[in-house]
Amino acid sequence: MLQEIGSDFWNYPISAEVGKFEIAGLARTADYKFYISGRSAIRAFLKLNHGGEKRALLPEFTCETVVIPFEKEGWQISYYPVKKNLKLDSGAVLKKISEAKPNVFYIQSYFGFNTLEDTQRIISYCRQNGILVIEDLTQCVFSNFEKTEADFYVASLRKFFAVPEGGLLLSSKAPITVQGRPPVVEMIELADRAFRLKDAYIHHEFAVSKKEFMDAFCELKSRFAKYDDVYQINNATERMLGRIDFDYIRKARRRNYAELYGNLKKGELFVPVLGELREEETPLYFPIYILDAEQRERIQATLSEKKIYCPIVWPKYKRIPVSGAGRYIYDHILCIPCDQRYGPQEMQYICEVLNCVT
Repeated sequence: MLQEIGSDFWNYPISAEVGKFEIAGLARTADYKFYISGRSAIRAFLKLNHGGEKRALLPEFTCETVVIPFEKEGWQISYYPVKKNLKLDSGAVLKKISEAKPNVFYIQSYFGFNTLEDTQRIISYCRQNGILVIEDLTQCVFSNFEKTEADFYVASLRKFFAVPEGGLLLSSKAPITVQGRPPVVEMIELADRAFRLKDAYIHHEFAVSKKEFMDAFCELKSRFAKYDDVYQINNATERMLGRIDFDYIRKARRRNYAELYGNLKKGELFVPVLGELREEETPLYFPIYILDAEQRERIQATLSEKKIYCPIVWPKYKRIPVSGAGRYIYDHILCIPCDQRYGPQEMQYICEVLNCVT
């Protein structure tokens, strides 16, 4: 078994065939552009001439890296509720749209599941009222279900595998005219060093301490955070994206999720946030709700002591107001790794540890 489970990626599975990076379940688009990050791609979208006032409606369960680009581009932001099962109440959302009168409506599915399957009524209303719809595909890039009929799509590409950078903006109709600043070459160099050090640590190839690779990742993330405007992607990264073995990632993640879902004890301590996978879904994590929110930090620390690193996706951004369901999600969620780096042995170990936590 590997020395640790979770935390930063250090490699990606390579396909025998080199192609181009494509998002599963997405119909033909009019235009697309790669950028340095998902944040950069969102800012590129916001810099397009959308006309009218800058009013956006975002889900109250989202990452601060989604919100901050809107803030930096001077948009007025309102939020709509998300249910505990991470789906939308179309009536409540339509009411919020009517109140907020946004120019842009932002939607996202969660953890690779099709949590947007009942949004057609909302999208139709937006279309009839001149509201642009942008769908965030970050957590479902490997899921084959049909994506919504949005006007634009955005994705961060570093959540599923180790690449130095990567954001994507797609348009279903209009050309994307925001080119962005030149690529940042140091991203390739810093990422390559961090990936090599962690790979060596994980596989004992030569003497590397945990502090060494963690320091390298800290430097990479610190530098990366500074490039929050619109930057182009490096050609080297775009070539990497064309070599990723999509099928391997899908099969491994689905297998690992099923192993956890079938063997983790549900009940007094935690429950899965989502149910069994459907054939067209590929998970990002295996998210659970810790039933007693006051126990979440303790349980997370216990898992960490056993070298199982489970993130909270996401910590609540301070400027997001939340309703009852939104507050519950932020306070109770914990995410268990189930990605392609691991197999049955690691999943069995996770189950043994978590099932013994009391």
